[in-house]
Amino acid sequence: MAIRSHGRQFAIVIGASKRTLKKARALLILLIRVVLGAILIAAGVAKIGHFGRFATEIAAFRLLPQPVIAPLAVLLPFVEVLVGIALLLRILPNAASWTAVVLFAGYDAAVASAAARGMSVDCGCFGPNDASTTSWGEAARDALFLVLALLVACAGSSRFGRIAARTPESTFKT
Repeated sequence: MAIRSHGRQFAIVIGASKRTLKKARALLILLIRVVLGAILIAAGVAKIGHFGRFATEIAAFRLLPQPVIAPLAVLLPFVEVLVGIALLLRILPNAASWTAVVLFAGYDAAVASAAARGMSVDCGCFGPNDASTTSWGEAARDALFLVLALLVACAGSSRFGRIAARTPESTFKT
């Protein structure tokens, strides 16, 4: 085991080369991006066609003015699907990953707000068949998704991201 210094960054290397670590990071970011993309697609698809019920669930949080709720209930599922597809296919990857950050931050804020106010509201997260209600557990789940989305977004905005943002084929060539 050796500790190496690279400017201000320190890395503990345990029998792994820099190249191996870069590949592992790239694979981890790829995996997270795929999982988040699938989550957003599943959530969006489950809500499409159930706009009235979704609007009722949004209104139950008592956070938004009434004129905003119906348009949001119609647009949000399509935004989720589009962002999910963009994450999966790496279409505008920085915009997609930062939009995912904003989405998950909004979801977490709404659920945590309801939990803090002692409200038991249908989450509406995965459409009409989702029986989950707002709780601190749901807030923790959304916070985890937010942290994962931040990892992907920050990776795409840094030197690390240039490594992780490569396609799997170019990243894993030997």
